[in-house]
Amino acid sequence: LAHHAEAAADADAVLRYATAAAARATALGAHRQAVEQYQRVFRFVDGLAAAERAELLERCSVECFVTDQYDEGIASLEQALELRRSLGDRLREGDVLRRLSDFLWCPGRTAEAESAARESVALLEQLPPSRELAFAYANLAATCGVAGRDHEALTWGRRALDLAEELHDERVALSALTTIGASERDFDKLNEALARALEANLNEQAGSTYDTAVGVAIENRLHTVAGSYLDAGTAYCSERGLE
Repeated sequence: LAHHAEAAADADAVLRYATAAAARATALGAHRQAVEQYQRVFRFVDGLAAAERAELLERCSVECFVTDQYDEGIASLEQALELRRSLGDRLREGDVLRRLSDFLWCPGRTAEAESAARESVALLEQLPPSRELAFAYANLAATCGVAGRDHEALTWGRRALDLAEELHDERVALSALTTIGASERDFDKLNEALARALEANLNEQAGSTYDTAVGVAIENRLHTVAGSYLDAGTAYCSERGLE
């Protein structure tokens, strides 16, 4: 339906069916197809309000993230950031900065990633405590952790964990717990984070925790341990299109 709507240049139908097709593709783990559907939507968004366009760009960036489509994902977030700023939506602006930080790290733009991470925290700390702030703390913790600055990673990770638990947000709490476990080389914490993510069906968080555990094991020359996480993690992620 989305295909035929585009061929007929029926903007309303494209927005209806391509958006639905993208959401369905995401639910099925067909993340590349989801990106294609969002790209179809973007050819017909001129009539949409800025907030709606920003929301679609942010959704597309998530699908680009798990399929390593760096240029497309970063461009989507940069456009969303401009829209959030134009709307004066500081909460969502801070959240987009956090997402952009996470994405910029992937192609090696690490200085920009850390700058965006710190900007996100600085902005969101000016607002009431929120899930977005907890996520920003967790992201900055992870950014410090992968740079080998364990003390900073633990400081920000504990802030993220405290706020996430206060807000009863399991996903952010597990992200923070994973970083804390990695920074302390504590496999009990990593296993706890993994078990809780699996129980809650938090697929991306579980995959990330498997990946983190593999890295910690390799760094400590625990190759048998690394292999067990790698085998289980690869199988888990492959079943969900999260390789």
